[in-house]
Amino acid sequence: MDNEIKDIIINLLNKKDKIIIAIEGPCTSGKTTLAKEISEEYDCNIIHMDDFFLPFEKRTPERFAEIGGNIDYERFFIEI
Repeated sequence: MDNEIKDIIINLLNKKDKIIIAIEGPCTSGKTTLAKEISEEYDCNIIHMDDFFLPFEKRTPERFAEIGGNIDYERFFIEI
């Protein structure tokens, strides 16, 4: 993990008890690897949005027209 990322996390944790870190990027860019490294260093939970892809029965043209429409955000809000 990059020292710059560590410095940012430490700086935030010095200001707050809990923080949320979102990692965004294209496929195979290292998001999962980075999340694993952060989790090992700071003993935190990882939530993968891949686990919340919209199930087939909810896939409609209207839903896909929404921003983030490919995510089952109803289930995400209930479970997370």
